[in-house]
Amino acid sequence: MYQEVIDLLECPDCKKSLSTTEIFKEGDEIIKGRVICECGKEWEIDSGVLNLGVDEQEDVNRWSEIIEKLGSFEKLNEMIKEKTPANQMELGKKSIYRIIEEIKETKPRYILDIATGRGRLLENLIDYLPTNAHLVCTDLSLFVLKQDRQSIKKSHPKSKVSFIACDVKELPFANRSFDTIVTFHGVTNMREVIPKALEEIKRVLKEGKEHKFLDISLLLKPDSESIKTLKEHYNERGVIGIEDFMTEKGIVKFHEKAGFSEIKMEKVGDSIARENELDLVPVEGDWFSIGIIYAIK
Repeated sequence: MYQEVIDLLECPDCKKSLSTTEIFKEGDEIIKGRVICECGKEWEIDSGVLNLGVDEQEDVNRWSEIIEKLGSFEKLNEMIKEKTPANQMELGKKSIYRIIEEIKETKPRYILDIATGRGRLLENLIDYLPTNAHLVCTDLSLFVLKQDRQSIKKSHPKSKVSFIACDVKELPFANRSFDTIVTFHGVTNMREVIPKALEEIKRVLKEGKEHKFLDISLLLKPDSESIKTLKEHYNERGVIGIEDFMTEKGIVKFHEKAGFSEIKMEKVGDSIARENELDLVPVEGDWFSIGIIYAIK
């Protein structure tokens, strides 16, 4: 965690700026300390990760539980690479490359990664960050962010990356803090909080055509078996209408409702789904595409 990112933070409750008490540092990075607000709220920085006291989702990507079963973060990554169909992996790589191209062209100073998860976007983006760039990775899971930080410190010890365990519904940043915001299928898994998440993402994005939210998402046909499967899955959990986020028209509408002024959809490729025991969708045999939303405030 770095001081220059602390300067971007605000209290999720009272919206005042925050200060730090440093206990241990390595160079410029705060490894252990506390973040303090005038209203009395305090949060801990541990192992270089700021923890705002959030919990993992109940039935999606419970990383700490999964890694405990497998034995290590590396084994989890190996298992996912082995079991994910090659066509999905290839389209994922293409979408990440498009994000990298955008970053290289616009050279943003402050970049926010929403729902970093296992760090698939992070591990590819890190080699192409502008010299003065600072990447901030966020996720509900403190556990997975600690794993991500350890990996990056081994591979890129001089890169400036901060990690914050926080809730996307209440991002702890001041308005217009970030030049670019990215996510690799992160918003898709947020279910009923997608509308609020998009509003928060828009709030902390700077204004102007050069500042974009780049949202990589899975796209499905509205009348497909995949959408029917998603609808049943969500309805069983009392979540209505969120399956539309995985259709081309639906995802654009969600971003429009959040208040983005300009929205462009780019499909990086499409294919036919193969058997994949790791994911509910796309259903085997269904058409799918990977798309990137370019949203401007």
